[in-house]
Amino acid sequence: MKKGLLKGFLVLAMVAQLFYAGQAMADDEPASGHREVSGTIEKVESDLISVKTDEGTTRTFTIREGKREEVRSLKPGDKVLLEMDEGNQIVDIHREGAIITEGDHRHRSIAGTFKMFSRTDKKIIIESNDGGTESFLVKDSAASKLGSIREGAQVTLEIDEQNRVMDVHGG
Repeated sequence: MKKGLLKGFLVLAMVAQLFYAGQAMADDEPASGHREVSGTIEKVESDLISVKTDEGTTRTFTIREGKREEVRSLKPGDKVLLEMDEGNQIVDIHREGAIITEGDHRHRSIAGTFKMFSRTDKKIIIESNDGGTESFLVKDSAASKLGSIREGAQVTLEIDEQNRVMDVHGG
């Protein structure tokens, strides 16, 4: 009887710790599903990038076609900040020195109604919630998400510091 009670207590304690850890991690995640990984480049291959994170673990990420141009200039030893989308794909890369601090973050989100996307020009047009029409150039990593979005759908665009769409939500 005592062993059963002790085992039950231990299981309850473990579940409580997992719940608390999961809740703490959820509180740290941005609402859009984006998260940032900072660290030092260990290896760059044609379609993979390995980063030793500031926490000490080495993580390897697949490089999408649209990000390969930005990654080619990275070398082992470079300190970077990677912005990841909800699918764990790299949507933006900042080198040390170009890393934007939290208080100076120049990324922004714009919500509106999807009007059109030109694959040839890599340009999106939305009607913003204040009634104006805005157009933006679209990075390759975001262009692949626009194929399934229909005209008139509500979208949120993640805009980088060069005023380009780096991610799209909604549809």
